[in-house]
Amino acid sequence: MAAAAWLTSDDESQRLNLAFRQLISPSAEDTRLIDLAVGMRFSSDSTFIRAFRRKFGLTPGELRELADNWLRETGAVPTIGTVLHQLARRRTS
Repeated sequence: MAAAAWLTSDDESQRLNLAFRQLISPSAEDTRLIDLAVGMRFSSDSTFIRAFRRKFGLTPGELRELADNWLRETGAVPTIGTVLHQLARRRTS
């Protein structure tokens, strides 16, 4: 892989990780996906959603719903580890 392609891939991965953290935060629940996508320097919301699904196996909207359900059920904001654990359990069931 060329150095420029690797850097681009690494940069996208970091932006997606940041978006993941923002999406599980209750303070960002009113943020529209298009605004988050543009803020994370994706060319469109559909490009962002495809990249997010490719990396995490679910859409940003599905992640938000999972995090909202966790908050409602437990009264606590989920951690990244909690969400990833829930996703792994969902995939094996």
